[in-house]
Amino acid sequence: KQIADLLHCNIDEIYFTSGGTEGDNWVVKGTAIEKRPYGRHIITSSVEHPAVLNSLHQLEKLGYDVTYLPVDENGRVSAEDLKAAIRKDTILVSIMAVNNEVGAIQPLKEIAAVLEDFPKIHFHVDAVQGVGKGIQEL
Repeated sequence: KQIADLLHCNIDEIYFTSGGTEGDNWVVKGTAIEKRPYGRHIITSSVEHPAVLNSLHQLEKLGYDVTYLPVDENGRVSAEDLKAAIRKDTILVSIMAVNNEVGAIQPLKEIAAVLEDFPKIHFHVDAVQGVGKGIQEL
């Protein structure tokens, strides 16, 4: 209940894993496999955590197409770039909340607003670096 309150979500939306890497692998690969009949295109940023990037590299070897969005001088993804990258076969967008190396906070609300027009696209946020730090984007 305390974690659900912290994350502003329902208790049944929380799953526990051994750590961030396992959680990222589970969501990225699991979503890709589940949604494979609908497409093989995934969008992420060029500065994601290795847990996400390594999963995506493995999926590329299995025939998935991954678009790596650039970041600006502050390390942030542009919601406009994301919208331009979306294709008919896009099944997943994976963007970290807070960069683990430079601390850049991604514009998650803007990204989520873009994705509201694409309800079939799963939005994964690696929020490991941001949980409990008072970041309103979460």
